Amino acid sequence: MSKHYIGNKISGKVGYDNKLFKPNKMIFPNTKALAYYNFYSQTIMLNSIEQKDVILLNNAANNYNKFEAEKNIYTLYYHEASHWLDHTSTYWGVRLLGEIYSMSENLLRIQKGLLKEKEFHDIKKFINKIELIHFPKYYSTVQQKSIKDNVWGMKETVGRLYDVHGQISEHPIFFINFNNTAGNIARQPFSLASILEMSAVAQEISFTELKLKSLLTPDEQLIEAKLYKKEIEKILLSPELTTYSVSAHYTANYFNLTDAFETYKICAVLGRFVLNFPNDFFDKLNVTDVAQVYREHYKKAFTYKDRGALFNFLVRVIASKAEKRVTYKDIVDLVSDYFQQSNISLTEMYDVVLHEIKTVYSSPTMKYYNGHIENISINNFEILGLFGSAEYHSFDVILPDCILGDDYILSPYGLTDPFLEIRHSKMCDIEMMMKEFSEACIV
Repeated sequence: MSKHYIGNKISGKVGYDNKLFKPNKMIFPNTKALAYYNFYSQTIMLNSIEQKDVILLNNAANNYNKFEAEKNIYTLYYHEASHWLDHTSTYWGVRLLGEIYSMSENLLRIQKGLLKEKEFHDIKKFINKIELIHFPKYYSTVQQKSIKDNVWGMKETVGRLYDVHGQISEHPIFFINFNNTAGNIARQPFSLASILEMSAVAQEISFTELKLKSLLTPDEQLIEAKLYKKEIEKILLSPELTTYSVSAHYTANYFNLTDAFETYKICAVLGRFVLNFPNDFFDKLNVTDVAQVYREHYKKAFTYKDRGALFNFLVRVIASKAEKRVTYKDIVDLVSDYFQQSNISLTEMYDVVLHEIKTVYSSPTMKYYNGHIENISINNFEILGLFGSAEYHSFDVILPDCILGDDYILSPYGLTDPFLEIRHSKMCDIEMMMKEFSEACIV
């Protein structure tokens, strides 16, 4: 099968085609995850989806079967595509992308004898930066794996990160400690990963809501909506999935939200804004807008350009200044009003971000490795702006190809990445070499 129809766009116009073809067999990282995004190769891997699932969608006998097939494939796809968008079209993501290819080029030059081994230290620093996306496992704990009491409480704490020598650093780390009547449940920091996952889950939710309304009868909608709500609640109440829920719990608590779907959508918009927040703007933030007990923690965290701390800060200050219950529809206005009152120009911020994205993509190294997505990524940023959306499927953004569990390539937006196979294979090798060197740094 060369192509199939997957449904109409939001505008109601004719749907777009999908191309599915078999490339040469590729070797991919072993993982038990249903799907994941590789930051090094910018590749979406849908491990639990195979060609037969796409054929099943193409041959769906009725709308209900089509709903099940689309939900099976495209909730995963939009989740991971959200990571790709955040990586290739935000201030934080594009700067990281530039570093990935700069370090890759350095590694290849070292192997060719064009750079000396003393230059390896830059690679180690970069690997440490990648590790900070999630924070090492040490900082996340699970005390209860089996939960009987689903009424969760939360307590905020602030600690400090260990440095690479095992000494306590000055870098604060903000935690939520979850508990119930049985005691402590889990501890989760506000990491970059927790921000990225908020948007990703929101894209799943919005896509599922769209398909519920467009493909199912009212009775079917009622049944499937209840089932899907339970799926999201399972994420929210899983001690081992708090990376996916910590920001949602925190935001719901401060904004007095009871709708999990709306909470994730608000987090998605705030998260995209945090990823687009330029480094030079951290110094402009006014920590006196929060209680005295938190001011020094935020002040110090902002010197490290800590975006998890920034998300934590923004929710706190917006909640303190909001005169009514915060909703998805008004979150952008509330954030904009706050920065206007703080004399921080979002127009200037937008210009700074767009200039930085264009500058990074204009480098010779980026043009060599990733020149094919330069215009796509810049266009995606110009469409989504600083805040993005919880509904990427309703925008004219271009999203990438993905690799299925049986190594087929699925291209929902047409073949946008002719170098996927070559780049993925090469960058996975480079990733492995970088990590092997990082492990060698033990003295």
